[in-house]
Amino acid sequence: AQAAAAQAAQAARAAQQPMVPPPQDLQPTHFTVRITGIPSALLSTPCMEAVLQQASLLDATIHFKTEPGKDDKQSGDALVTFLSCAMAHQCISHFLGRQWNTSGGEVSAWLEPCGDSSAAPGEWSGGGAAGPVRPPGLEVEGRTRCHSTNTEASTATGGPGSDVEEEREDGVPSRL
Repeated sequence: AQAAAAQAAQAARAAQQPMVPPPQDLQPTHFTVRITGIPSALLSTPCMEAVLQQASLLDATIHFKTEPGKDDKQSGDALVTFLSCAMAHQCISHFLGRQWNTSGGEVSAWLEPCGDSSAAPGEWSGGGAAGPVRPPGLEVEGRTRCHSTNTEASTATGGPGSDVEEEREDGVPSRL
């Protein structure tokens, strides 16, 4: 009888203790990167897919959305969602500081806060971030530039006639 009472008391104590979620439940299930300053010609779905594919990010992308700029009609934003934090940081490293036109405007990229857990992956979240987050060790020097009046075609194909160039450290563009 005493053993049964002890067992019942132990079960009652266990039921009163709060359940501690496993560590993976505390981690975000997706990581969303906001990219701003993308030329409007690249905001179509096929062009954005090509840009992500050329950056070796398309296979890791679970969702993306583009939106034309509100003030600057020549550029817009993209929101790209990944399952992996490492791929989100690779995306930031790839886009941050790029220049796709001769206006001198640079592309910015940062990890969006995951404040509203009820939002579906890839939806715009409120509040925004304080500014771009540079992953440790990211160097903006030697960034890729794409100079073209037909950026959409040259970026989508990347083949013959493409104006994609990589700026080397010596300042001399080399054909990709």
